[in-house]
Amino acid sequence: MTIIFNKKRMIALALGMVASASALAAQPALQWNVPVAASANALQKNISVKGPLVNTSRDPVAFTYAIDSAQALDFTAPVHTEKSRQYWLDTTGEKLAAGVSLPVTGGDTVIRISPLDVNKAGSLSAGQVALLAEGKTMPLDVFADAESLQKTGVPFTENTVAFKSRLPEGRATLKVTGLRPDMPVVVHVFEPESTQVLELSTVKATFGANEPVQVVAVLRDGGNPQAANWQGYISLPDGRLAGELKFSPMADGRYQAVLPVSELTGLANGLWQVHVFASNDKVMRDAQTAFAVNMPVAAFNGALSWSQNKAGQPQVNVGVDVAVEGRFEVRGVLFAHDANAQLKPFAVTMSAAWLPAGKHAVALPIDRGLLADSGLKPPVEIRQVKLLDQSRLVPVQTVTEGITLMVVPDAADFSQADLSRQ
Repeated sequence: MTIIFNKKRMIALALGMVASASALAAQPALQWNVPVAASANALQKNISVKGPLVNTSRDPVAFTYAIDSAQALDFTAPVHTEKSRQYWLDTTGEKLAAGVSLPVTGGDTVIRISPLDVNKAGSLSAGQVALLAEGKTMPLDVFADAESLQKTGVPFTENTVAFKSRLPEGRATLKVTGLRPDMPVVVHVFEPESTQVLELSTVKATFGANEPVQVVAVLRDGGNPQAANWQGYISLPDGRLAGELKFSPMADGRYQAVLPVSELTGLANGLWQVHVFASNDKVMRDAQTAFAVNMPVAAFNGALSWSQNKAGQPQVNVGVDVAVEGRFEVRGVLFAHDANAQLKPFAVTMSAAWLPAGKHAVALPIDRGLLADSGLKPPVEIRQVKLLDQSRLVPVQTVTEGITLMVVPDAADFSQADLSRQ
């Protein structure tokens, strides 16, 4: 048998093999920058989720949009520090008639009285309220009745009144007559000029499921930490108690409490809240802050692949395991390299769809036009890859380090190799 070599045919075959190899090379270069399987936000297959679904749309959505490459992005979730110059007291009509002692630090003081009367008794008047300090009756510089407060648009409780008075440091006595003895009343004291400030924060804005929540608090006088007695608790978004906080002193004068979060039900539709109360022989302070908890109803499973959407654009198929069905969103920020090999952002990509329990792939579109317009070059990275539960309005997982795309396929690549099957 004689074999005849065709030179042109061999060259064409070689070029085809190179092109195919180039397309195939895109797939191995598609990788997570960290092992997502080791994430603390592990999928919990037996999780019980309470709360109504906010978004039940079954319509899939996917898009990208450009952002300014010159804009510096900070993905650090800011931790809010609540600074409080106020406190609340629960009392009764009987106790107020006898006089309730209020610790005050001096200066302008705003006091609000809120009778919790389900029968909606008549509003309090200034003549029913007396404020005493250092043995004399203090003038009520400004008095706002219930009708005036309602006109502000702020949702004050029925029959709430408020007034301002300038008080000396020490103890003031609040007396209110005409209330039913067993009527519950909330008294709110706000001292806007006080140097005594309660600072409250959590160490992170978002905690992983089952991750202990760390709370840090300090009572400062002009910046200096003060000794205080501490109480506090954490509540779930639906109002239930998650646990009480037990504070211990830190070396820098602050106090810290750690609460393991093992209760995973009732997480939907809201933030968890921290409530803290501090007091000493001179001052009382209350503060609240909030944080989010990742709900482990789904998780990235580490799978990645390329495919092409109907518009002819490449898309990255991100593997997601789902334990509880819902509408899930995957989003990330696209980065590429400038002439100095520095990573710069150029677009945001996102996709959302209703996913039943099981294994899925959520496709993130990569718009080659936006990459070209940016003037940046591959490798491309998808940073801050987030998995969100849109149906319950809760975060699920975030991988800050993201995904690296060494090569972004074009239409020719897809015509030479079926990347969607790799």
